[in-house]
Amino acid sequence: MSGEVDALPVTALLATEPQTPVVMFDNNAALRIAVADRVSLPGLDESWDAPGVYVLLDPIDVDGSFGAYVGKAPQGLRGRLKEHASKRGKESWQRAVLVMRDTTHGWHSAHVGWLEGRLYALLEGGSAPRLSNGNRPQDETVPSHDRAALENAIEPVAALLRLLGYPPDAEDDPPSTGRASSRKRSYSVTVADLLAAGYLTAGEAVTSTKTTTPGSGMINGDGSITVDGAAHATPSAAGSALRDGHQVNGWELWAVERDGSRLPLATVRSRYLAATQQRDGEPSQEDR
Repeated sequence: MSGEVDALPVTALLATEPQTPVVMFDNNAALRIAVADRVSLPGLDESWDAPGVYVLLDPIDVDGSFGAYVGKAPQGLRGRLKEHASKRGKESWQRAVLVMRDTTHGWHSAHVGWLEGRLYALLEGGSAPRLSNGNRPQDETVPSHDRAALENAIEPVAALLRLLGYPPDAEDDPPSTGRASSRKRSYSVTVADLLAAGYLTAGEAVTSTKTTTPGSGMINGDGSITVDGAAHATPSAAGSALRDGHQVNGWELWAVERDGSRLPLATVRSRYLAATQQRDGEPSQEDR
């Protein structure tokens, strides 16, 4: 609601022993989420023998960046994570976030395939994550009415990653002072740049990724975004207008439709940067 802090109520079962994972329930999106490490993985019970998605998280580097791997487990999360745990010395992850549907009728293989691609896109647009997936995952076989429900799982996972100290957040527009830290790589990229490079199209619709702030807009040929009849110079200015003047990172808020999935502008920008670096012979994000 306007003027209020966005919040996602969840129920958390805190572990009292190191061998027990933390389990959370999100009733709004009907999710069950576990946070585990290699020690507590054996504490997952048989209920986790269900299809789901997961994120493996490496230790956080001194500059705040971290390695991450997004995966799917159509045959069951518990067995898939045991496979990862058995590769000790070959994988550097220290923490895992597991996500499954907390209903009688859970997700099927196409659902988890679509979610894997959507979570990958979320982290791909962030400034801190370094994804180690060999290929960019995606599944376009999920019907549109299912995708809308699956999209509700993204915001709770993003909020949890932020709580754990692994923010998937993208870089915002530059501050009014124009000063940027040495880690920022995206300040110089504008919507107009993405239009010129063919990553976006004039007249293309953008929709909000936030369930608490639904809305839509349109990308204009000059790189501005129109919301409710008014054009705004940057994604964040357009997002602020949607939120009645409250500050928001518009690169995360706004998304375009790609292959039947919402793709945040931050992810579009990240792909543009990766292609530019490859063209110019610069090291990619994964190589830094």
